Amino acid sequence: TFERVAVDQSKLTRDSIRKLLDEIAGLSTGGPDSRDDPLVVHLSGVALTAGDAVYLLPGDGQRAMPGSWLPVADILEAVGKCPIGRKLLILDLSR
Repeated sequence: TFERVAVDQSKLTRDSIRKLLDEIAGLSTGGPDSRDDPLVVHLSGVALTAGDAVYLLPGDGQRAMPGSWLPVADILEAVGKCPIGRKLLILDLSR
């Protein structure tokens, strides 16, 4: 089964992105046959850097407020925790 969820980035707040990441990390394989079902996550947005870290600027984030940014490391961690065997993460980030 393929499910597509598309959301306008301007409507994705830091909290709503964190909720989606929690859902991705907590996905269940649903049984032995579904472990081969793929997970595809495509994020497109503005990236910011501070030091060696890369951040996604959520729809409610502000460039002048680093506390409103979302670390890309959090996205990588959530996808990495997901038990689904075949995963593809596409980060379409621009500066």
